[in-house]
Order: sequence, then structure tokens, then C-alpha cells
Amino acid sequence: MDDGGFYAAALDALDMQAAVLDADGVIRCTNAAWRSFGTDNGLAAADHRDANYLDVCRRSEDDHAVEATDGIAAVLDGDRETFSLEHPCHSPDERRWFTMRVTGFEHDGQRYAFLVHLDITNRKLAESAVAERNERLETVAHVLGHDVQNPLQVAMGRLQFLDDDEDVAAVRSSLERNRRSRRGRAGADHPRRRRDQADGRSHHAGDGGLGIVSRIAATHGWSVSVAAAEGGGARFEVRRVEVTGRSG
Repeated sequence: MDDGGFYAAALDALDMQAAVLDADGVIRCTNAAWRSFGTDNGLAAADHRDANYLDVCRRSEDDHAVEATDGIAAVLDGDRETFSLEHPCHSPDERRWFTMRVTGFEHDGQRYAFLVHLDITNRKLAESAVAERNERLETVAHVLGHDVQNPLQVAMGRLQFLDDDEDVAAVRSSLERNRRSRRGRAGADHPRRRRDQADGRSHHAGDGGLGIVSRIAATHGWSVSVAAAEGGGARFEVRRVEVTGRSG
């Protein structure tokens, strides 16, 4: 059996980009996934064989490249056995992220590093989607907290015109507890308010149901307006809503 061909075939079976670097950082071999990535991205030498990977990293002013250079060099020098780094690698038409993993090993008295790039784009996009959803929920909670606070203040003011008795005292105590609770959840240290103040924005309470609905709709990219309802009154009309996963 041709051991060289056997191990090359095993390396090509990996679905992640892989390369072996010598002690100087020179690429000694790559696998099929590495070469395919180079071809797909228009690189002149798709396999990068005999290119110095450390020199390529050093020529980049990107912070991730600097960190990669230091980490790979530490593995090749024997100062550490492994190194890992998450980094972006965006193309003109696609956003991509990878995890670089480097493992040092010895062969015939020489130091080498086995380097792989694992595509983590799907995980990064999922994390971004969760962060955006949490941002929208935080916005809704912030808006509702402010729009509920104003009616509480109005009610507290109206109580001043009533004669004090046990019932009025009980209502006043209940309203005060609610007001303190609202202030605690939507105080000046609320992260949403800090961002709003930094951006020169503010939320105003007291504009009624339309204010609440409008701001909630805005977080989803919808538009909302008020129209006359059949039989009198008014209704909210929400537009630009995309409905998915609907059956029947």
C-alpha cells in the first residue's frame, strides 16, 4: 500500500479545509477542501503549497490575522500544543465565519502544525438572529413600560382630589407599588434607554394605544394606521406583514 497516497486520501475525506505547516510556517500539503476553497475564491495558487502561511498572516493588518500569527507561531515553537480562533472571512457576496484550529506534532525530530478551518457560518447567523429577536423584545418591553407608567401617574394625581379614607389609601398604596415596580424595570440604567439617549432618541408615554402599536410594529418593519371601523369607533390597520408557515 502506498502510505503517502493513503494518508492523502484520508486528508481529502475531511469536509473542512486542512493544511500541514512546517516549523517555519511553510505549507507542506493541503486537502481537497482547502484547494476547492481556493479555486472557488479565485486564488492563483489554490493549494498554497510552499507558501508561508505565517507571512501571509503577517502582511494583513486585521486584528484576527495578528492573533492567528501569534497563536500559530506559539504552536510551532512548542510553547503551546493547540490554538483556536474564530474569525470572519467574508466574500463580496457572502458573509462567512470560520474557526481555525491548530495542533502541533512531531515527526522525525521536526515540528509541524496541523491547521484546519471549520465553517461556523450557520451558527453565527443563528446567534445574530437570536440577538436581533432579543433586541426587538427589549424594545417592546421598554415601550410598554413607559406607556403604562403615564396612566399610573395620572391615577395618582386624581387621588389627590378624593377624601382620604381606607379605600383611597389602599388604592394609593397599590398604585405606588406599581409605579415603583415600573420605575425599577425601566429606570435610567435600562440598557435600551442608554442606547436611546446616546442616539438622541426618546420614547414619550401618553400617546395612547396607537403609540404602543406603532412602536411595536416598527420593530418588525410593519406600518400601522388608524381607520374608521364599521359601526363606529376606530381600528388599527397593520401592513407589510409577512405570514409564513400557514396551512389550510
